[in-house]
Amino acid sequence: MSAKRITKAATDWAKIQALTGEYKQQSFKKLKAASENYLRKVQEFPEAPPAIDWNAMKATISNKAIVDKLEASYKAALSKIPYPEDTLAASIDKMEKESIESAKEMIAFYEERNDECRQMIAKFEKMWPIEWHTLETYAMTFPDWSQWYGNSGRAIYPASTPKEAIEEAEKPTRLDLEARF
Repeated sequence: MSAKRITKAATDWAKIQALTGEYKQQSFKKLKAASENYLRKVQEFPEAPPAIDWNAMKATISNKAIVDKLEASYKAALSKIPYPEDTLAASIDKMEKESIESAKEMIAFYEERNDECRQMIAKFEKMWPIEWHTLETYAMTFPDWSQWYGNSGRAIYPASTPKEAIEEAEKPTRLDLEARF
């Protein structure tokens, strides 16, 4: 009877079940059962309310003005169902506009970041192979990443090759030589 009213609200339960995680299947089954119970109860009612024989009512009731008034209010109630005023649509639209603006800002930020990364990739492609770098050339190529540059901007560890620095560190001092002999 009331299938026409509910056809617009048909639910794709298979799609919802596919989107539901395995840990939420029990909740999904409860929701589906509650929905089917509600649907069954709604379908028990006729599509339109039963017709009232107003003439028969006028014949049985002595005050016909009351019946006319009741009939008018009954028809008015059926024709207009009062719905509450929508106060949330404006705030939802405002939030949607704000989220769109913030998404655009994030997109712009990440596009900028992507450009920086592309520039860094271009720098890596033009650069010498990493095996050829000394600490000094690394520090000059990447001053932000290097720990070898101090606040003055000069190299703290200015060895031309790492091997020279190691050799300098391994040279015995005069005290070491005296201690051995």
